[in-house]
Amino acid sequence: DTSGTIYFATSKGVSVFRNDTILQTLLPEVSFNTIFTDIEGSVWLLGDDGLYKSGENYTTTHVNEMFPELAGNVYDLQENQATGEKYIASAEGVFVYSENEQTLLKLFDGNCYSLFIDVNDSIWISTRDGLFISNLVDFSTGEAGKKIRSLNKSLGISDVIIKDIF
Repeated sequence: DTSGTIYFATSKGVSVFRNDTILQTLLPEVSFNTIFTDIEGSVWLLGDDGLYKSGENYTTTHVNEMFPELAGNVYDLQENQATGEKYIASAEGVFVYSENEQTLLKLFDGNCYSLFIDVNDSIWISTRDGLFISNLVDFSTGEAGKKIRSLNKSLGISDVIIKDIF
């Protein structure tokens, strides 16, 4: 983060490291997949039992406690830079979380591994069934189900799981 702190996602929590020292291990009973820092500098922890937000003094908020419909295993998180909404890739599909409105909506079914929001506001979605693309506006209007496109055939990537998009 901006203070020089480094976070390590491990199979036994998140280790917080600064100045050659581990300051703390957060949630050592949870296995974590990755860590995300949003535009405001907040740190999000993506783990096998859900999504956490790390706050002051390394306190954590478990988003799944507020929204039990959110899948346990969270793989990826991307942020809409214009709205601050968080797009969540999980074992149960894609969700969008609005922290300001305290809402969570399921946008896409299926095991989703990775997301990417490009400069054109397209959202790329990697699932067991392949790679899909849609527009963020289509998700916000509920039209994504009709307009989402599979890219498997055009890219020649059938039977391949894309684990990360960058």
